[in-house]
Amino acid sequence: MIAVVVTRGLITDGKVTWMEGVLLLATYAIFAFAFYHIPDGGGDLLIQSAPTLPADR
Repeated sequence: MIAVVVTRGLITDGKVTWMEGVLLLATYAIFAFAFYHIPDGGGDLLIQSAPTLPADR
């Protein structure tokens, strides 16, 4: 949604400059970097952080 807002704000005047293109590429690069570093938890974080009981109990 943020990328759509940035894109809409840049193209509302009808002209796009190279600097605006660089800004769009930087926005996408930041999102790619952020999504790459999301941990692969595979579930709810609250469930994973709950303490477990020993098996012999």
